[in-house]
Amino acid sequence: MKTTTLRQKLLLFLFLINVVATASFTVNTYRSDRANLLEGIDQKLMSSARALPLMLPADYPDRAVAPGGIPLAEYNADLDRLSAYADAVGLTYLYSYYRTGGKIYTTSTNATPAERAKGTATKYWDLYDTPPPQMLDAFATGRVRFAEYGDAFGHFRSAFIPLVSPGGTPYLVGADISITFITQRLEATLLRCVAIGAAIFLAVLLVSWAFIYRLSGPLVRLAAYTRQLAERNFAPDAAQQDALRILSARSRDEVGRLADSVQQMERRLGEYIATLKATTAAKERIESELKIARDIQQSILPHSFALPGGARAELHATMEAAKAVGGDLYDFFPLDDRRLGIVVGDVSDKGVPAAFFMAVSVTLLRAHTSKNLAPAEVLALVNRELCRHNDSMMFVTVFLAVLDLETGRLAYSNGGHNPPLLVRRGGTVETLPPTPGAAMGVFEDTVYGGAEAVLAPGDLVLLYTDGVTEAMDPDNRQYSLGRLQALAARQVAGAGARAVVEDVMADVKTFVRGCAPSDDITIMVARRTD
Repeated sequence: MKTTTLRQKLLLFLFLINVVATASFTVNTYRSDRANLLEGIDQKLMSSARALPLMLPADYPDRAVAPGGIPLAEYNADLDRLSAYADAVGLTYLYSYYRTGGKIYTTSTNATPAERAKGTATKYWDLYDTPPPQMLDAFATGRVRFAEYGDAFGHFRSAFIPLVSPGGTPYLVGADISITFITQRLEATLLRCVAIGAAIFLAVLLVSWAFIYRLSGPLVRLAAYTRQLAERNFAPDAAQQDALRILSARSRDEVGRLADSVQQMERRLGEYIATLKATTAAKERIESELKIARDIQQSILPHSFALPGGARAELHATMEAAKAVGGDLYDFFPLDDRRLGIVVGDVSDKGVPAAFFMAVSVTLLRAHTSKNLAPAEVLALVNRELCRHNDSMMFVTVFLAVLDLETGRLAYSNGGHNPPLLVRRGGTVETLPPTPGAAMGVFEDTVYGGAEAVLAPGDLVLLYTDGVTEAMDPDNRQYSLGRLQALAARQVAGAGARAVVEDVMADVKTFVRGCAPSDDITIMVARRTD
């Protein structure tokens, strides 16, 4: 199969570009000249038509409303005057019409030189029985109209201007220019544009031919060298390298610099291949370590949500990290036969550092909560310990609560975290009142306060991180607390803890429409059963 050479492709490409450019130049110039010509003609038609009433007596329109309204001598004198004006400004026709009984009659006009020679000028009150639609529209609407049309008198570009005389008589004035004049001008422009385009086309083609033959030779040799370089898997070839050095020395332009670049590329590719192998191996090790870190992090979080036997409550939670490992945390743990510790938190960063900080925070919270301390006391103790060993200046927001599984009493303290939602059995959604305190790990002397709420049978508390409410859709809109509250009231009231968690997660994923998460997402639901 015969292949097309580089020279042939370049010549064909430039040939097509020249053809397209020439055609585009011709068409655009023609359109521009035509638009300018028509604009000038329309201005001339408008000004000439408006000048017609000034060349007639002021009461002329009021008298020209019936046969015999204008004496023949006066009409002929006006015809001569209008003819002289039309000849001077280059008009074909200049006229006025009066409409009565649905018919249009001539009240004044000029005569072309041919008509004057033959004595065939239009007479006063001659019926004009082939009016164009634009003229009828001008009579009907009282608005200026332009038209290109043909009738027994010829083919014209015209302007129609409806007027009202001082005596209140409506009539219409108009002016025509023969379309032949316009066509001749445009044909001349078209021929000129084609001639210029053809001259440019030939000149560019000749220059391109010479340039391509000078340029393509070295490029063909460079292409052959790079192809052979790939075929020999970048192994050095002394003869090929000598030929490339000669080409680089002889060419003092971009081709020579390209030859230099190919030589440098050949040297560096060998180095890059070796480096890539080492980098790939290191990346595989890092990915393996990240997978192990993710597995360790997931193992820290509870995966079984079974509560002590006889507990009048149920609990479920989930966490999806934005990266391989995340900084969100949740935990729950029995404190005795009837009390359950519940924790949800969000570390200030993402990735491996946040995962370590999260693991430390969970361990400290679980350890101090088991000492039978109030949630506010636990947060204060954990905060001091985190501040003492926090050289990275990370912090964590935490909501800690103790739920009495028999009475539904929920004692809690909020360390700068999103306030959970309390969803009543009837669908009412409340936000748990805030308590004094801030994120942990910032100031050792932060004071934390506590509060209580009571979960009636069927009520549930919905805990979440800001990865839920701040999830973004493709239009950069946030999921928002309002949407979460509406979902809680509409869909999850009275549902089981697991169903609530799954409904919220599904609604968030539907909202973001495939956008990559910018933050970890954690949802936990504790529900008191009947």
